[in-house]
Amino acid sequence: MTTKPVIAVVGAGSLGVALANLLGLNGYRILLGSRNPSASSQKLNRLFASQAKKFELLTPTQAVSQSDINLLTIPDKQISKVCDELLPHFRRGCCVAHCAGSLDSTELASAK
Repeated sequence: MTTKPVIAVVGAGSLGVALANLLGLNGYRILLGSRNPSASSQKLNRLFASQAKKFELLTPTQAVSQSDINLLTIPDKQISKVCDELLPHFRRGCCVAHCAGSLDSTELASAK
């Protein structure tokens, strides 16, 4: 039996939280990266008050340093900059993708 990859979702906004929860419900270990885990934790505790969260809340660098797949669910304008900042923390051989509908993969060029 193959082990499922660990997935980091960077960005604790609506899209990031929805993806993290759905992937977690499907048996993946999810690391949700937030710039401010403390503030995000309070918001998420209210949101998931009646059910268990299906992800771990960490900083973005902590999340990507432990993951096989990295999903950047941040504003389009920040993708290239954040990818550059996280570059030293990505695991060798990991996959990096973004969720921007208007941008292509060149925004992630530094992660090649």
